[in-house]
Amino acid sequence: MRSSILLLAALALSACGPKRETTKPVVGPITEAVYASGIVKARDQYQAFAAVSGIVAEVHVHAGDSVRKGDALFTIDDRSTTLGTQRAEMALELLRQNAGSASPVLEQLRLAVDQARIRLANDSSLYARQKSLWDKQIGSKAELDSRELAYTSARNALLTAQKAQAETRSRLSNELRMAENELALRRAAQGDHTVRSQLDGRVYDVLIERGELANPQRALATIGRADAFLLDLQVDEYDIVRVKPGQDVIITMDSYKGQMLEGTVSRVDPLMNERTRTFTVEAVLKQAPAVLYPNLTAEANIVLARKEHALTIPAAYLVEDGYVLVGKDEKREITIGLRDLQRVEVISGIDSTTVIVHPENMGQRLLLSISTTLLRARLRQSIVAAVGVAISIAMYIALSGFMNGLNGLLDGLILNRTPHIRIYNEIRASEQQPLEQWIERSGGSDIAHPFINRIKPKGDQAAVRNAMAIINALRSDPRVAGIAPKVNAQVFFNAGTIEVNGAVNGIDPLEEDRLLNFSEYLLGCSVSDLAASANGVVMGKGLADKMRVGLGDAVQVSTIAGDRFTLKVIGFYQSGMADFDNITCFVTLATAQNLLAKPRSWITDIQVRLKDLAMAPAMAKEYARRFDVDALDIQTANAQFETGSSVRSLISYVVSVVLLLVAGFGIYNILNMMIYEKLDSIAILKATGFSGGDVRNIFINLSLIIGVCGGAVGLLLGALMAIGIDHIPFHFDALPTMTTYPVDHDPKYYLIAIAFALVTTYIAGWFPARKASRIDPVEIIRGK
Repeated sequence: MRSSILLLAALALSACGPKRETTKPVVGPITEAVYASGIVKARDQYQAFAAVSGIVAEVHVHAGDSVRKGDALFTIDDRSTTLGTQRAEMALELLRQNAGSASPVLEQLRLAVDQARIRLANDSSLYARQKSLWDKQIGSKAELDSRELAYTSARNALLTAQKAQAETRSRLSNELRMAENELALRRAAQGDHTVRSQLDGRVYDVLIERGELANPQRALATIGRADAFLLDLQVDEYDIVRVKPGQDVIITMDSYKGQMLEGTVSRVDPLMNERTRTFTVEAVLKQAPAVLYPNLTAEANIVLARKEHALTIPAAYLVEDGYVLVGKDEKREITIGLRDLQRVEVISGIDSTTVIVHPENMGQRLLLSISTTLLRARLRQSIVAAVGVAISIAMYIALSGFMNGLNGLLDGLILNRTPHIRIYNEIRASEQQPLEQWIERSGGSDIAHPFINRIKPKGDQAAVRNAMAIINALRSDPRVAGIAPKVNAQVFFNAGTIEVNGAVNGIDPLEEDRLLNFSEYLLGCSVSDLAASANGVVMGKGLADKMRVGLGDAVQVSTIAGDRFTLKVIGFYQSGMADFDNITCFVTLATAQNLLAKPRSWITDIQVRLKDLAMAPAMAKEYARRFDVDALDIQTANAQFETGSSVRSLISYVVSVVLLLVAGFGIYNILNMMIYEKLDSIAILKATGFSGGDVRNIFINLSLIIGVCGGAVGLLLGALMAIGIDHIPFHFDALPTMTTYPVDHDPKYYLIAIAFALVTTYIAGWFPARKASRIDPVEIIRGK
């Protein structure tokens, strides 16, 4: 009875409380767009490859040179092909001599035919004379038979000689034609040693130097048109069905900061990239800048639809994605058209004169006073719930402080291989999209809010820009003890019919060992072995066991771009971290750059070791500002990746979570019972104009009050428990300096505890509050 009176009094004050926020639809522009990122490409851009393998004898062009179709780019020296051509020429000359009119072979066969013909004429004459004598009964039968046999033998000998002459002449003629074809093939192959331009354009990059080995799998240069460019954009698979040729594109590029470029979609590739789950969209610039280069990064917004006179409402006024509130919380269905993050187009259901009400705009002070009134109605049960929260928070603070104190002790005994400062290039989405900049600069209305679907980080390179200049500057810094550059690359190892995911780390082995004790984790080889190997790889032990490879074995590696290379296993790496050893391998910097077809200046990480470790955080920030890069110090890195510490801390977290969940269930039960007991009060609230959202907020406030009170007591109790543990005697022979258990009194544990308590109690109160918001007041009053 007392709580009902208090509730009615609170409702009486509601007339003096703040009014509910309302608005009307307005007519204005609205734009919907799709996010895309990509690079600039020269029209007809391609990579030149060699048709044969060999050493690069001459490089005829440099980056930036203009070329004509057919101009020589590279000359490949292959001595085996040259010697083969000479051998074919000699064989052809010999066959020409043998097949000619003065050929000794044919002359000898001609003489043999002439001799056989003379012999046949002689034997024929003798046989005819002997036969004539026999016809006159002169001579013997044996003499006639002998003459006949000699005649037959001579005739056969002539036929055999003539056949041998014809066959030899035919064979020599065929061999002559084959030798001519072989020489033509050899000379054509020798012509393939000159790589020529396939178009009139410009050489944008030279990827190989004189004296290096060229093969048909290695790109030698990038060539394209010098006067025509296009954009190669990547669009998410969720948005591609709405992208069509002819749509407008708004583009920004880092090279032209502050400028918005306009373009048009020219082509949509129908095949999705399975790795990135994106589609390639080609766009052409309506008016290109004066200077453009291939591979410049770009961000774009593809405009899907735009209306200049659309009826719109703020998105915050939308209820259940298809309704608005009018009058006394009357829900009215509307049809939605275009939408962005701030406003929604209304096609039907309301007009510009309709007054709509904000769905969650009751006075919070009034709602809080009603929550405290209901809380006092069940004070004993609320105190029990608050005690549960207090105990859980106290246990969390005590366990976390003890576990992290112990972790700090153990981590101090372990040598960490993390560099003091890691300099790299973080990929992130731009803070302002091209379409937003375009609308802002073009004087768009303040209610023109573009909606860009699923913004992603732009397609920037992972390499550190101006890496060599940064390395030179760091080497001259007296605070730096050493520098180890690094190239990281994601690859696939080909194991039979499957591909094993892996990571290649290109390092300077000698510097890596000097700075980070790399040699302590090598098996079967030394640092100098890796440094001296052009195509050697040190594989993680877990990865090698998975692929069943041993020392000296060859492994096939495929890059993300689809290029395949062969590396020779010269050793193994075992750090003791299974996840790391199962995917990682190490090669030299030059080998990693060749795998990615990148120049020698392409570096993804610069590892820095300082003379004073305590200066790492400050110097990391200094380097980030000075070189416009991302810099991670050792303290930050270890705070995120302390595997052993996380496992030990997990125990305390699990216990604390269980305790908080138990306290949350207690709050849930109390609020559930309170809803059943206060059905009449809820009916009065809703009958007097409170919406379902207001009722839900009342019960959520009630839950949070329990969480705040219990949390405050828990913080004090947890601090006392931590201090008590810190004074418990602890003696261990391995740590003679330790006299008491280590406890970390970091304030972050208190902040985490109170935050987790509030979240837990909020969730515990949300379900019954949601149930209360759906109660129909008519049914309750009718039942009473």
